[in-house]
Amino acid sequence: MKRIALILFLSIGFSWVAICIPSIFALGRLPPLSSPSGSLPLPLSGMALTGMRVYGSMGCVACHTQQIRQLSVTSADVARLWGHRGSLLRDTLSYPVYFPGSLRIGPDLSSYALRQQSPAAVHRLLYASRGGGMPPYPFLYKIQKIQGAPSARALDLSSRFRVPEGYEVIPTYAAECLAAYLLSLKPTGLPTSPGIHKMGNRDP
Repeated sequence: MKRIALILFLSIGFSWVAICIPSIFALGRLPPLSSPSGSLPLPLSGMALTGMRVYGSMGCVACHTQQIRQLSVTSADVARLWGHRGSLLRDTLSYPVYFPGSLRIGPDLSSYALRQQSPAAVHRLLYASRGGGMPPYPFLYKIQKIQGAPSARALDLSSRFRVPEGYEVIPTYAAECLAAYLLSLKPTGLPTSPGIHKMGNRDP
């Protein structure tokens, strides 16, 4: 019985080695493939990588997709200026975890960074959502007393959401990371259509 177990273990072990080791040497050191715009997208890193985890933990994927339907299926997504072309596999290569989603209570976010480039606007949306079904996330921010000069990171809020005089609203590290992740969401590597120039600085 022990001999059978040993043979089975060695068979599995040798099979694993035969598959993995040659693949590492054959594929692990390949240089980036060239594309019309250069190399493939760089991996997500820094605050944006942490923001990806915040996005996942907050359940944002329950209301937002990150996939533009192909024009051969429907032109509705492009007409809404959610993107300029259908999503491709290469658009996901930067992200260790990708959130394609399946329900659109809110807009698609796969090209969010093409219609919004302002971190301040992202923070205002997260802290004080203007409705449309999206809840605010004030727990991602802290209200603190102003010490000396106001912080450069303080949110510029409308009168409806303004805090008492002498206080300010500051993003937490999680909020900063989430904003960095949202502002990283854009397709890469392929030519854009003329309509893409109409997408600048739009709220979702």
